[in-house]
Amino acid sequence: CYQGHSRKVGGVAFSPAHGEFVATASHDRTARVWPLLGSSADSPSALSVLRGNLEPSRAVTGSDDSTVILWDWGAASGQSVAQLRGHRSFVLSVQLTPDDTKVLSGSADRTAKLWDLRSGRCVATLRGHTGAVRQAVLAEDPLAACTTAEPRRVVTASEDGTVRVWDLRRGTTVRVLPCHTEWLFCCAVAGRAEEGGVLVSGTRDNALRTWLLPLLENGAGTAAVLWEDSDESE
Repeated sequence: CYQGHSRKVGGVAFSPAHGEFVATASHDRTARVWPLLGSSADSPSALSVLRGNLEPSRAVTGSDDSTVILWDWGAASGQSVAQLRGHRSFVLSVQLTPDDTKVLSGSADRTAKLWDLRSGRCVATLRGHTGAVRQAVLAEDPLAACTTAEPRRVVTASEDGTVRVWDLRRGTTVRVLPCHTEWLFCCAVAGRAEEGGVLVSGTRDNALRTWLLPLLENGAGTAAVLWEDSDESE
């Protein structure tokens, strides 16, 4: 059991290399890094508290103050390495590219952005949603080996009830999937858009829907309901 945050935890992520650590982000305005493997303690202690993976000791957070921050959690105090500013509202999701040189962010300002961590600049802004972008993910296999290839496809889930597939190089929408009647809270991708895979979206209307990724690009796909709860109570 991991204890230390004083308010609810809104996000968790494994270290990408070997999964030896887990990072948590909380509404108490901190992120913490915890040991996952090789610990005999019943209640493990946080290795570092990030206040305010170019290397194994780096982490990225998004915040309600509209910033994306790169942290060095190997430092005793959890030092901020870079602050990326450009969003105009809450940052709701962040994801590193496989080569750890860029970060993708989704925001309540209805956009997703790609940032270059070396220069600190925004290199692409994806506009088109009419609601907050709850999650932005790369259409790459998260279990695949790290690669230096530039990401080509991004998938976003929005409060406007749609999933969008984007051509990241052109900054344009490839496909709009109006698959829900309520807000989308999350999406996940297994496999690559070009080679085949599955996209799953989750929403406030109590349903999970799946899409076959090759069909997203030729326009022939339809959503399959993976799971749906008829109980509308929250």
